[in-house]
Amino acid sequence: MAISNPLCPTCERAFAANDDTTSHHTAAEELQRSVEKGCFICKRLYNKIQELRNAHATGESIDRPLFDEIRYTRQWSGNDWSARNFTVEAFGSYSEIWFDCISKEVAKQLGLRTSLYPSLRSPNSLKQAKVWLEDCRQHHELCNRRLQSTFVPTRLVHVRQLENGSVTSACLVIDTSLPARTPYLSLSHCWGGAKFLTLTGANLGQLREAIPVAELTAVFQDALYVAFQLGIPYVWIDSLCIIQDSPADWEYESKRMGEVYKGAVCNLSASAFKTGKQGLSSERGSHLSGFLPLQIDTQNGSFSTSAACPEDAQFYVAEGSVLRGKPWEEICNGPLFERAWVLQEQILALRVLHFGKREMFWECRQVFANETRASGWASLPTQWHGEDAHVENALGSMGDAFRYHKQRNPLWQFMVEDLESVESSDGLWRRIVRDYSARSLTYAKDRLPALSGVATEFSAMYGRSQYLLGQWSDDLHLGLLWSQKRPFPSSAHALAWPEVPSWSWASLNAPVDWYLYDLTVDSQQDPTSLCKSINPMTEPDSHAMTLIGNLMRLDVPDQNGGPRWFTFDNGSLTLAYWTFFSWQFYLDQWYFDSLQGKDDEMKTHAMLSSVFFIPLLYKNYRQIICLVLLPLPSVGRGIFRRAGILHIYNPAGGVNKNFTPTAREYQKNITENFYQDCDGEGNYKISII
Repeated sequence: MAISNPLCPTCERAFAANDDTTSHHTAAEELQRSVEKGCFICKRLYNKIQELRNAHATGESIDRPLFDEIRYTRQWSGNDWSARNFTVEAFGSYSEIWFDCISKEVAKQLGLRTSLYPSLRSPNSLKQAKVWLEDCRQHHELCNRRLQSTFVPTRLVHVRQLENGSVTSACLVIDTSLPARTPYLSLSHCWGGAKFLTLTGANLGQLREAIPVAELTAVFQDALYVAFQLGIPYVWIDSLCIIQDSPADWEYESKRMGEVYKGAVCNLSASAFKTGKQGLSSERGSHLSGFLPLQIDTQNGSFSTSAACPEDAQFYVAEGSVLRGKPWEEICNGPLFERAWVLQEQILALRVLHFGKREMFWECRQVFANETRASGWASLPTQWHGEDAHVENALGSMGDAFRYHKQRNPLWQFMVEDLESVESSDGLWRRIVRDYSARSLTYAKDRLPALSGVATEFSAMYGRSQYLLGQWSDDLHLGLLWSQKRPFPSSAHALAWPEVPSWSWASLNAPVDWYLYDLTVDSQQDPTSLCKSINPMTEPDSHAMTLIGNLMRLDVPDQNGGPRWFTFDNGSLTLAYWTFFSWQFYLDQWYFDSLQGKDDEMKTHAMLSSVFFIPLLYKNYRQIICLVLLPLPSVGRGIFRRAGILHIYNPAGGVNKNFTPTAREYQKNITENFYQDCDGEGNYKISII
């Protein structure tokens, strides 16, 4: 049955060839009547108004008009492509929505799929997923460079029967009953707060006989359904394949999790959903793909729907986000990408089938695509050979959108096997930590275990370096200089778990970065020259790191009479000694919090009288980066805790690489209880725990 009012007269005028009117509906009653009659554009404008209303709501009753104004701007009009920008002003704010009207020829040239099945759970929808998977397995050279492992997870869920569109039989199988290279899928999902059926020591035998599928959450049921439709009836699901009440089994399996995701044929990702109750799919309804098929009389601007026979459509109206937006933002900004455990699943998985609220997305080394653009963004034409110059303009926008994806998620686009060809492995590790440290964990003790799979892969690629609780031994002169991101979150000062020493970024349950300075090092210098040696964890069962270098403190006056001014802001203290020359301390939150209750001047004096620092990195005669340390005399002689970093900077140059003469000015009152040994040349041996 055709839709009686695909566009209301007001929205039709917006796309009429020679109409310059910019006002839209002026009364709420008009807009609401148009929405009730099914206007494609008005429904989206109304939803946007509701979003602005909800954002404005502060608990009080809102007694004001539904909206202040709706207007549109004619961006361009052509025979093949027209664009309009609608602006909604409501509740003290405004928002913009683009709409495009494209010809059937443009849609064909862009490889657009202009209609989708109403449910992602439809077998017809999953046919596209199967096409992506089989095409990748058979034809993608980059993806198939990874040698298939003989690895099989300890346990897998086996889908044994499918009736009436639902899984009716499944069981748990163990690896000893399966041949090597058994193909299987993996699953990434948010657990959520609700309780659900998991594997325990008590029900292990029962689940090996039969899994009560009806008792599983929607996401598990959907995963089993998808596996069967893809022709790969084995799935690894963490809560059903790891014994949840066995610490020994959890410890063993968590160390193998990287292999699980690396060895899977494809990873199913519930990317847009907060809990397992929401499953992998949603009912999309009509036109949720974003396209309205139309017949348009270009002479008088009259419209008629082609919804009943979309193949007869000559034009399509679509939201601009469908054509020129960033549809993967639904995925990369979704709740699943906020979870720390999921990062290694994203990095190590060879292929990923993402399930969003509107569409499925496919991701592998060679293709990133969704159902609307099944051949992927990389396949977009770079030139338009028709007569409409506006199409060229839109293609440029779509190309920008594809490049945005590449920049937004660079970690998606590499294999661990290709580290040397991507960039230095050390720099890539810091990028991974930057992303990972900002993600959330249910249990703080998982701070390092949740990244262990990626660390294992890195270790296998360059065995020259030892993995040290989130750092690498060959990169310590840079790796130690992480900084906690500002502003400080309220809970970041707490140690994640006591076994992690303060020199590791994993010791804080907080986002970290190395963004304060360029981490490249002049090839003419020895990057460790400012610190005579860094010997990590030299004692058995000890996490202490030993440093030998120019240990200093700032509680003696500068030769020019001390700093000319200082500022203390959000854990950062800047001391300016003369024009443009500054010493900037970036303190870790636990230490900054210990200074609370004092004014800025008292904080400054308290800090300068207690902390020490040791230079680690020299940068091109303008800057030196140091580690800030707090002595722990109650623990032992020469024992320190990391308290932050110090950035010594002079943009005009003149920062001396040889710190020893300067060091002696700041070492006059370093007594024996502050160091373990001294060589008489200004180098002190200390330990950081």
